[in-house]
Amino acid sequence: PAAEEANALLDEAKRKSESAEQLAQQIMAEAQEKAEAIRKLAEEESNKLIAEIKQESERSAEIRIAKAEEEGRRIIEEATGAAAMEAERIKEEAEQFSGRGQSAGEAQLKEKFDMLCDILLSNSLGARERPAPRNHRTEEYIEEDLDLYKGTVELDFPPPLDSNRVLKVHKQLSKIPNIRILDIKGSARGGIRITLLLRNSVPLLDVLKEMPEIEQVTNGVKPSGQSPLPQKHGETAPRKIVVTTRR
Repeated sequence: PAAEEANALLDEAKRKSESAEQLAQQIMAEAQEKAEAIRKLAEEESNKLIAEIKQESERSAEIRIAKAEEEGRRIIEEATGAAAMEAERIKEEAEQFSGRGQSAGEAQLKEKFDMLCDILLSNSLGARERPAPRNHRTEEYIEEDLDLYKGTVELDFPPPLDSNRVLKVHKQLSKIPNIRILDIKGSARGGIRITLLLRNSVPLLDVLKEMPEIEQVTNGVKPSGQSPLPQKHGETAPRKIVVTTRR
């Protein structure tokens, strides 16, 4: 009986060992399947993340390229507008220079003759009893009506502005007989300044307000009782007008 019992125990232990081995193999197989599934999932997530990063990089590159192209177009447009304005100014200066001819010489001669008459009158015997003639470049320039402009005037076009509209204003001013354009400089980004010479008193604010390209004009800094600028004898600081173009 002892041997039979021992054999029975051995058989049972053998069966349990085989069952445990089968269970272990089953657990190992399931673990391998789960590990393989996790590996595949991780690989898919990694590939997805790489694809998203690549797509985002391409999108950022496209945005940077688009911005660079837009900036390039803007720079070209500004340069083209400035070149057109400068070419128009040179052309108008050439036309004015060719058309002045004899009339310009006669005007200069008349101005010198008037100045000589003023000097002779001021040195005559009764000059002290008469009021001294007013210098049209100093006192009259300071005390004249605010609506009338004479002498050197600067038109400031602050940004943002439309270069094409400024060019049209420049062209219209060049056609007015009493107005001569001395200079134009600046850019659409930093602002443009047009310097004018008005031979006679002109209601410049009203003239500018009538132009369709201009939205608003403002009387700028007006010289007070200052002494003339030292670089040009007999001249005062130019008056300024701030001009806003339509958009």
